[in-house]
Amino acid sequence: MLFKILRTKKFLFIVCWCLTLLFLSSCSLIKSQKEPSQNQQNTEPSTPPGEKDDVIIHGVELSNLKLLRYENPLMNNASYIEATVNKGYIHFFTYYLTDSFASSDNNYFPIVAEDPDNGIKLFLVSKDLRSVFTVDSINKDLAQQGYLFYILGWKDDTLYYMKAEGEEKEKGFSFYSFNTQNKNSKKLAFLNLENLYVGNFKFVPEKNRVILFVPGKFLQIKLDNGNISLLKSGLPSYDGLFYSRISPDGRFIAYSYLEPERRGIYVFDVENKKEQRVAISKDADYFMPQWSYDGRYLAFYFLKKNEKGELEFVEGEDGPYPIGDGIKVVDLKENEQFDVTLEDEKGKKRIGYFYFNKDSNFLLFTGISLENAGKLREFSIKFDMENMINIPFEGLWFFDLNEKTSKKISGEKRLGFYPSAVISKNEYYYFDSYGQGWQELRYFENGSEKEVFGKDYSFMSGRYYTLPFIKDKLILSGINKDGEINVFEIYKGKAREIFKVKGILRDYYVADGNIIVFMNTPEDQEKLIVIPLN
Repeated sequence: MLFKILRTKKFLFIVCWCLTLLFLSSCSLIKSQKEPSQNQQNTEPSTPPGEKDDVIIHGVELSNLKLLRYENPLMNNASYIEATVNKGYIHFFTYYLTDSFASSDNNYFPIVAEDPDNGIKLFLVSKDLRSVFTVDSINKDLAQQGYLFYILGWKDDTLYYMKAEGEEKEKGFSFYSFNTQNKNSKKLAFLNLENLYVGNFKFVPEKNRVILFVPGKFLQIKLDNGNISLLKSGLPSYDGLFYSRISPDGRFIAYSYLEPERRGIYVFDVENKKEQRVAISKDADYFMPQWSYDGRYLAFYFLKKNEKGELEFVEGEDGPYPIGDGIKVVDLKENEQFDVTLEDEKGKKRIGYFYFNKDSNFLLFTGISLENAGKLREFSIKFDMENMINIPFEGLWFFDLNEKTSKKISGEKRLGFYPSAVISKNEYYYFDSYGQGWQELRYFENGSEKEVFGKDYSFMSGRYYTLPFIKDKLILSGINKDGEINVFEIYKGKAREIFKVKGILRDYYVADGNIIVFMNTPEDQEKLIVIPLN
């Protein structure tokens, strides 16, 4: 099952060439029973982990998990939490498909940790460490068979999660809730799923439901009554349904078929159970739909047939790489469609990887000349990645969705994807190079540009295409040349270090006003760090 989880993550982040390189940046940084219990033991080790000067406020040991609360001198002694497993793993991938990390009062957060000798446990931890609960567990034998937890998210002070359980033909996923006030756990539904494979899902707390993709179909699980209903069947069973995307509010599902008889982009309405084809493939093909963060826009590539009637895809592992003649945008609010194409003084270009900014008013993308796109296609057919990564792209661009205008942000790029953050057409950040991670962060405001970081730091973008903010501050995590993990908040191009520790950065995540860092200690123990900023 772990292999299957990684394939799902691989689909989300590596299915295209540009995202393969994004994954490699992470690898580069890494390398250089149901009754809840509260059995906890205070601990105050004499030497804080990582040889820091931070002062320990409180410590708790629970099973294989050691929790320490520190004062952070870089943030006026505000506190943060470190969770370290003595042996085994912290399942950081369980956070990738959820939008929420902490309870509504921002007091509790979950940790999933695996001990090779005792299985997997789901903990709930209060930020003052005064309450730590073992919510649920999976025994060692089942854990070795790939049984896992998935965090769905929070509704007020209740955590919702999925747990693999059962055996043989009666195995599948149970859906549970755990209330932090009365400490009650409740089983809400059971989905029989013999292969335990989950593609992607969306928890919609307002509707008390989960939209879930399993091989060949989308399901809806009503958490208030346990009802499981079929939304759409007869779908391909391969990874990701060619890039299926659930809208942020869980109302729509977008996907593309590449089969000749029904080729195109489709949108399924979860409320009225109707499917609509929004783009028909005739003289062009359409692929890789993406939703804007506010759910107003659906965008996807189009690729026109050449004079021979052929589609010149750049080949990918499970479908086309993200290079097209343009982007078609569907505006669900205004019920209109329009195309985004690229042309400058050098002529027409194709468009590389695109994504929306956080405010959903800009599209970000790279451009590539027709000649270089042809070279990429040639090398992709031969699976020649070494030559592919040396094909330059011609700049990073954004498209203003309100004004319907494009602007070039930067010059020639070696890669087809660079993380950025566009605040307005007159204010934005972008990375300008790639080494052991993203480097040379630049800030543009009202006609002037400056360098925020050079090549002394290598940053990880984690699961972010558009870089994350907490309120009006950009949040970045990376490593410096001394092997320290650094976390910065950046406002108006000015960076302030708010955390540092020795270790190996694995990933980071920003949610609910918290920065969550996943790392390995110098002794190779896995650690999760929670830094509240609100």
